[in-house]
Amino acid sequence: MKLLTHRLLFLLLRARQARGNPEICPGWPRLLRKLAMTAILFLLGILFYQSSIAAPIHIVAAENFYASVAKEIGGSYVSVESIMSQPDQDPHLFNVTPRIAKSLGRADLVVFNGLGYDAWMQGLLSVAAVAVQAKICVGQLVNKKEGDNPHIWYDPATMPLYAKALLDFLVQKDPVHQVAYQANYQAFIKRYQRLSDLIQQLKSQSQQVKVIATEPVFGYMANALGFDMQGMAFQTSMMNGVDPSPQQVLEFQNALQTRRVKVLFYNKQVSSPLIQQLLKVAKRNAIPVIGITETQPANTTYSGWMSDQLHQLAKALHEHASI
Repeated sequence: MKLLTHRLLFLLLRARQARGNPEICPGWPRLLRKLAMTAILFLLGILFYQSSIAAPIHIVAAENFYASVAKEIGGSYVSVESIMSQPDQDPHLFNVTPRIAKSLGRADLVVFNGLGYDAWMQGLLSVAAVAVQAKICVGQLVNKKEGDNPHIWYDPATMPLYAKALLDFLVQKDPVHQVAYQANYQAFIKRYQRLSDLIQQLKSQSQQVKVIATEPVFGYMANALGFDMQGMAFQTSMMNGVDPSPQQVLEFQNALQTRRVKVLFYNKQVSSPLIQQLLKVAKRNAIPVIGITETQPANTTYSGWMSDQLHQLAKALHEHASI
């Protein structure tokens, strides 16, 4: 393209010289000069068109796993910004800053979880100063309602629906790169199928197995695996920031001490003296402990993150079965 530009600019210069002094280029007919001018205008049109689409589509996601999938689908034609991206950060203690509002105002697409999980995002989007061109509320996308478990990214059905919504948006916004977006989407679905296969393999070990958790972060995946989840009242209290009742704590401890449950899941990003106490009780009674995160670790994909946690779970179930 650069060489063609230089050649056509040279032709333009010579055409102008010939117009003023025909002796400079006596062999150039008027038609050739017109063709040179037409070619240059055509080239300039191409350059203008390319410059008009060169800026990537800017996507801002509240949670980094939604940002990660957006990058997988959009590839080099999108720039993606994640607001909550620190794996060691407690998502429940997140504070909004003016910088976040500014980022939202520049976004072509805003993605958030909904269901009260990131209520601060919904608050920002309701402010008139934050003009957002398009948004995807994943909770609405998967037909969940307020009061449902908000940790929907652990539901195996969620991300394929979200990826398809991204594809539809990108193709509509930038049809020139439709083929690339569709190829990226198909590659994502292929990787995701391996995760789905792993879930199916684990079911032979997990069906009706009693497990327990400090919070319902892993809840949807536990359901998909066929686990019999215990201690739901305790988990709901913890998720809502309410101290579990003495009865709930006693029942939780008893499930560990009697080894009625085979695995304890806990949220690695949320800690308290009570949780630390329960982890000690589990380890003292040889109950496998699996740390689950609400934020995707760095340098991995969504499918890789989920697969890593499921492999840890498979290992724990195997080791417990041999005790």
